[in-house]
Amino acid sequence: MPQLSVALVAVGLLAGGMGLGWMMAGDGKVGTSLVAPGEAWREPRVYPGDPAAALLSLAQHPLWQPPPKPPAVATAQADPPPSWRLSGILSDDDGSLRAIILLTSGGRSPAQVQYRRVGDLLPDGSRIIEVSNTAITVESGDTQHSVRLFSRE
Repeated sequence: MPQLSVALVAVGLLAGGMGLGWMMAGDGKVGTSLVAPGEAWREPRVYPGDPAAALLSLAQHPLWQPPPKPPAVATAQADPPPSWRLSGILSDDDGSLRAIILLTSGGRSPAQVQYRRVGDLLPDGSRIIEVSNTAITVESGDTQHSVRLFSRE
């Protein structure tokens, strides 16, 4: 029973304290807030543009034409044509042969594989004249030469 009386006393004190705090607090001061008032919102200023500068820019940079090309760069800086070598020969279903050409560009990019037939141009500008089982014949200008598979030339 003594525990019950202690609990009742505690509840009574708690209820009394809450009631007393409620009555003493009142409404508080008018106009006080926990957060300082912010600056009033204002519409941003509009800065008028300079139409003369805009017209000059349009005259220098036309809207619907491609941009002007930069001045020509010396040909010494131009990349050399990619080198190539005969990597294989394959036969189509109709019996015609195609050369498998491996293009390399000096280690700057990965090698590419291209398939070429008789009459096609090679990256150096020469033309394939003939494709056989182990070689191709290439014409460059007035000269012809044979490029064999797995040759070290």
